[in-house]
Amino acid sequence: MKRKFYPFLKGLVCLLLFSWNFNQLKAQCGTGNCDVCNVQLTITGVTNANVINNSSFISGPIEPSSVGIGTGIELEALGCGSISMQANLSFSWWQGGTNSWLHGVSFNAIPGWTLATGSTPGAGWNALPSIVGDCSGATYGLGFYWDSAGDDGSSNCDSFGDIDGDPSDNYGVNPSVCCPTFPFDLEFCPSSGGTTTTSLNFSLTEDGTSGGWNDTAGCDFELAFPMTIIGSSSQLPPIIGPVCEGELVDLMAESGCDTYEWSNGATAALIQVAPTATTTYCVTATSGALGCETISCTEVQVEDCCDAEAGTASLANPTPCTGEPISATVTGHNTDQDYQQVTMLVDDTDIIVELAFGPSATFNPINISGNYSVVSFNFHAVDACGFPVAGQPLAALDCAAVGGCGDFSTTPFTVVDCCSAMAGVVNASSSNECIGSATIDATASGFDANNIQALILIDQNGVIELVEMASSASFIPSIPSTGFCPFSYQVCSYNFDSGSTPPVVGVPLSSIDCSSSCCEISCTNVSLGDSEPPIFDNITTVVTVDCLADIPPAMDLEWTDNCDGTGFVSPVVTGSADCTGGNIARVWNYIDACGNEGQMTQVIEVIGDEAPTFLNPPPNITVSCIANIPPMTTLDWEDNCDGTGTAIGTDSGNADCTGGTINREWEYTDVCGNTIQYVQFIQVSGDIEPPVFASPPANITVSCAGAVPPIAVLDWVDNCDGFGSVMPTEAGSADCTGGTIIRVWEYTDACGNNGSHSQIINVEPTLVASFINAPSNIPLACGEPLPPLTDLVFDNGDPDCNNSGTISGTMTDNSNGCTGVVFYEWTGMDACGNPLSHIQTIGYYVPCEPSYSLTSTVTGILDYESSGTISSTQIITATAQVDYDSAIEIELNGGFEVVLGAVFNCFIDGCDNGGGGTNVQENEEVQKE
Repeated sequence: MKRKFYPFLKGLVCLLLFSWNFNQLKAQCGTGNCDVCNVQLTITGVTNANVINNSSFISGPIEPSSVGIGTGIELEALGCGSISMQANLSFSWWQGGTNSWLHGVSFNAIPGWTLATGSTPGAGWNALPSIVGDCSGATYGLGFYWDSAGDDGSSNCDSFGDIDGDPSDNYGVNPSVCCPTFPFDLEFCPSSGGTTTTSLNFSLTEDGTSGGWNDTAGCDFELAFPMTIIGSSSQLPPIIGPVCEGELVDLMAESGCDTYEWSNGATAALIQVAPTATTTYCVTATSGALGCETISCTEVQVEDCCDAEAGTASLANPTPCTGEPISATVTGHNTDQDYQQVTMLVDDTDIIVELAFGPSATFNPINISGNYSVVSFNFHAVDACGFPVAGQPLAALDCAAVGGCGDFSTTPFTVVDCCSAMAGVVNASSSNECIGSATIDATASGFDANNIQALILIDQNGVIELVEMASSASFIPSIPSTGFCPFSYQVCSYNFDSGSTPPVVGVPLSSIDCSSSCCEISCTNVSLGDSEPPIFDNITTVVTVDCLADIPPAMDLEWTDNCDGTGFVSPVVTGSADCTGGNIARVWNYIDACGNEGQMTQVIEVIGDEAPTFLNPPPNITVSCIANIPPMTTLDWEDNCDGTGTAIGTDSGNADCTGGTINREWEYTDVCGNTIQYVQFIQVSGDIEPPVFASPPANITVSCAGAVPPIAVLDWVDNCDGFGSVMPTEAGSADCTGGTIIRVWEYTDACGNNGSHSQIINVEPTLVASFINAPSNIPLACGEPLPPLTDLVFDNGDPDCNNSGTISGTMTDNSNGCTGVVFYEWTGMDACGNPLSHIQTIGYYVPCEPSYSLTSTVTGILDYESSGTISSTQIITATAQVDYDSAIEIELNGGFEVVLGAVFNCFIDGCDNGGGGTNVQENEEVQKE
C-alpha cells in the first residue's frame, strides 16, 4: 500500500475538519465502512423546456457497489431541438477509517443524453467530456476527477493546496468536508412526441480506484434519478378533417427547427396538401448541434362532397353583328378555391368553339352569322365531370353520366350579318422628303363610322408597310437606303366590319377581298424626293506652317445633310513635304442617298526648319577652389520646329589645388539635322589660404584648478573647404598649488593649408581656509555643565574655488567640576592640506561674599555673564572681593583702555569657599557696557 505524505498544514487542516465531522457523518451514513447518504440532485436551469419537478432525493445509506434510486424529476419539452439542463449533485460520503477521499464523480452516458462542452476547464473540479490519467493511463468518463496531467499548482475549493499527478501522487478530495456540490451541464434529444422516460445516472469512485492511497477498496456507488420528459404540445394533431376531395389543407410542423422532411418530399415548416383520399402525412424535424430529430404524423380524412354552382352568364351586346367580338361575364358561381370556373362559346351544334378559365371572357369575332350560346361550367377541381377542350361536344361534360361534381348554365344569342362599309376619300401630303424621316400626313373623310376605319401606307411594291386604325395618321415610310429619288407611295382608306380581313403589315394590298366580306378601300398617290447636297463643317482652307510637326492631323470631317443627318468622312491626301518645305492637299467628299454631293478642300504649305538656339548660356568664369566649380547643369534650347528642351553638357580639361582649366560643352541637333554648340571656360586659380578659426578664446588666468573652463569645440572657416569644427589637444596640469594648461586647435584644408590657434590658461593657488565662528573662552560657575563639543566648519570664502569642510574637536579636562580649567581643541587640514588649529579655554570659579574694595578709578566693567570669542592678548590685573552670585565690577586705572575681548586675570580674596581665603585666578572676557 502506497502512502502520500502531504505538507503538514494541509494534513492538519483536513484532519481537523474531518475529525469535526466524523461522528456526524457516521451517524448520517450508518456504521459501515463505506456508505453514501443525503444525495440531492437539483435542476438549477433549463433551456427549451418547462420544469415540473426539479429535485430528486436519496436518503440512503447506500451500500457499496449498489445503486441508489431517487425520486422522479419531470420536464415538459418546448418547441424543436435539444433540451439543455444544469444540475447540481450533492451527497454525504463515508468511506470509513480515518479518511474519506473521493477520486471522481462521473456522469454515466445513456442513449439520448450527452455532456454539454465548449468551455475550458478551470482549476479544481471540472466537468470534462473525458480525461486520461497522466500516470495510470486510465480513461475516465464524463464528470469530475482529480487526475491532472502534472503539477499545475491549482487548488480545489478548500485551502489544501495543489493536486498533481496520477496515481502515486493523487490524493483526491474529501467531499464530506470540501466541495460538497458538483455541477453538470447536460443536453438531451427528446423522443418524437408523447412522453419519454429516462434516467440520470452518476457514479461515485473512491480514491483507491485510481491506484492512490486508501484504507478501504471497492467503495464505489451508482446513483439513478428517474426522469420523465413530456413531449412538446406543438406537434401535429393526430387527425384533421374530414375535408372535401381536393380541398387545400395547411400542415404546420414545429417552429424553430433547422430542417424539415415531409413524407411527400416537402422541406418547409408550413405546407399545403389537397388529398383526394384519406392520407397520413409525417414530418421529421431536425435541430441543434446534436441533430435532434422530432417525428410527428397526422391523418387528413377526406369525404365526397359537391357544391358546384354555374351561376348566370350575360353578354355585353346581346345581338352582335358578324365579325364583332363577344364579351361575356358570369355571376353567382361558386368561388371557393377548390372549384374551377370555365366560360365557353358553343355553336348551334353544341360544339365548344372557344373557352376561357375564369368568370369573364372575350371571344374572337364570329365571321358567320347564326345561333350561338355562352355556357358557364363550374366544377370541383378534383372530382370533375371532365375537362373542357375546344372542338369537343358539350355533351362530353355530362356529370350525371360520370358521377362527377359540376354544374352548367346556358345563355343563347344570335349573330346578325349587318355590313355598311364605306371608305370615303383620303387626302395625303408629305411634310418632309428625306429618306427614313419623310412624314406623310393622311386624313380620311366620308367613311362609315359604324365600321372599323383604318389608314394604310402601301410601298412601291404594293405591300402594306404601315397601318393606323384611325381616320387620320402621320406615316414615316421606310424608304430604301439605296437608289435615288423620287419614291412613289400610296395611302389608302380601309373601312370594314369585324367579319372582314383586317389589314396586316407585310402582305400585298391585293390580298384583301372586299367582294366576299364587308369592307371598302380608297387610295391616293404620294411622291417623295431630296435635291439638297450635304454641307461640311467650316475649316481653314489654306494653312501655312514652318515645320512638319506643325502640320495639323488629318482628321475625319463632319458633314450635315437635310435628309441623311450627320456623319464623318476621311480625306483624300495628295502632295508631300519635308524639312525643306512642300505642299499638301486634303479633299473631303460625301454623296447622300439621293446622289447629292458635298465637298471640302484644304491646302497646307510647309516653309521649312531653322537651326535651334541655346537660351541663357553661362559665361566664362574664374574660381579659386575646385569646390567652387559650379555643378554640371542642362542647357535650355528652342527650335522653330522641335519646340524647347534641354541638352546635357560634358566636361574636358583638368584642375586641382594649384589651378587649371575646365571646358564645359553643350550640343544639340534638331530633327532636320541642324546642330548648335556652346562651350563655357572655367579657370581655377588655386587655393593658398589657410583655414581661419571663428572667435578663438584668449589666454586667461583663473583662481583655482576648479575654475578651468571645459574643453570646447572651435569652429573654422576655409575659402575652399567651407566650414566645420575641431576639438583641441591639451597639455600641462593644475592643482591646489596652481599650474598652467595649454590647449591647441588645428585644421588642415584639402589643399594642405594649415590653420592653428593656442590658448594658455594660468591657474593660481587655491586660497587657504579658516574656521568659521570659532568659540571663545568662557567661565563656568561651580557645578555648571560643560557646553557640547561640536565640529567646526572651515571655508576659504571663494565661491569659485571652494575649500571647505568640518573638523572634529578633542577635550582635555583639568577640572573637578567646580574649580579648574577644561580645554576644547580642534586640529586638522583644509581640502588643500593647509594646517588648521583652535583652542577654547573653559574656567570654573567659586562665587564670593558681596563685600569688595576697589583702588582705581572706573574706566570699564568686567561682567562674568558676558560671552564671546577671545581675540586680544591684552592682560589687565585687579583684586576684588565678590560674593558667590554677583558679577565682578572692576575699576581700571593707569589710563588703560578696556579692549573688547581682552583677557582679565582676577585674583579673588577673602572668599569663604570652604577652603579659606585662598586666591583663585579666573579668566574672563571683557565687554563694554
